[in-house]
Amino acid sequence: MSGSKSLRSLAALLGIGVLAGCRGPSDNPPIPVSGAGMTAAPGGGAPPSGLGPADEVVSEDIIRNGDTLTMRIMVTDTVKYNEQDRVDEFGNITVPHLETVKAAGLTSAQLETHIREQLVAGEFYVDPQVIVILGRDRYFWVSGEVTNRIGQIPYSVGLTLTRAIAMAGGFNEWANRREVSLTRGNEVFTIDAEAAIKDPNRDVEIRPGDRIYVKRRLFS
Repeated sequence: MSGSKSLRSLAALLGIGVLAGCRGPSDNPPIPVSGAGMTAAPGGGAPPSGLGPADEVVSEDIIRNGDTLTMRIMVTDTVKYNEQDRVDEFGNITVPHLETVKAAGLTSAQLETHIREQLVAGEFYVDPQVIVILGRDRYFWVSGEVTNRIGQIPYSVGLTLTRAIAMAGGFNEWANRREVSLTRGNEVFTIDAEAAIKDPNRDVEIRPGDRIYVKRRLFS
């Protein structure tokens, strides 16, 4: 009797093993890997390294060239300074007693701490309270061989290099469309705008604070 039970148990185990071996791929789908299934841009159509759409989105609190800042300096509840300033194309703002201060690349909180430390170190105030408010309006610059040299232009999400140049009136007759300089922070890129016009995959997305300079052709 016990031998019969053992045979039945062995048969049941073998049956489970056979069923497990027959499971198809759809029964246990693979765990998706981050980034899997994403389609890359066609070969040869990628923008310059560091400027592609895969770039990480920068925090909205990071201060950039062209940003509007409202700064308030208070000492024992007395307002010593309360003005609005715009970050210039070199990333600087003007602060009382300190003249120019580098603001681009910092968050509002970091800039507040930096200004406060400088005011205390210079013995202008003992314990000042510094408040920096980042405005919503953001800008970029276009200069060089474009039809309308308007310089500062309001930024909008999704704006590209070729569209930015069009907003400045487009290229003039002396423009070198194959060598457009794009300055972003401390980096300078050379963009072939002619190729970007023909192939939108090679166009570059503009960010607030970018400086676009259209070079002049060597020969007319």
